Amino acid sequence: MDASVELLSPDCVRLRLRRPSHFHWSPGQTAYLIMPGVSTIPFEAHPFTIASVDTAREKTRSDVTPTTEKESLGETEPYWKELVFFVNVHGGFTKKLAGVAEKGGKLKVFVDGPYGKSPDLTDYDTSVLIAGGSGVSFTLPLFLDSIK
Repeated sequence: MDASVELLSPDCVRLRLRRPSHFHWSPGQTAYLIMPGVSTIPFEAHPFTIASVDTAREKTRSDVTPTTEKESLGETEPYWKELVFFVNVHGGFTKKLAGVAEKGGKLKVFVDGPYGKSPDLTDYDTSVLIAGGSGVSFTLPLFLDSIK
């Protein structure tokens, strides 16, 4: 799939790609991303937490409008139609990814997942979510899912 890569700061990259119709996840889950244009090793996979919410899992088939992959991922694109990842830039792979983001491009991404169990916050009257840096990738979807 084509992914939009954006450098949010020297230390953070946002990766956005259209959610495949068959791909569903819960808050807090991760996916392995394979980026042949960034990796030096073929099929090198790196795990990242999915920072967006899949509200499509609550919709019926008739509520979901079909889209083509040729459509751009504009700023007004409904959030539930995207997989969003925030990547901390360190060295090696993530530094190369930041280099692609600096050029403001797109790249091919293969997604494997989702993995992990989503925490169930419905058993609690009060929840406190604390995150720093890319930890927001885990807490933001939990927060968005709990307020709906």
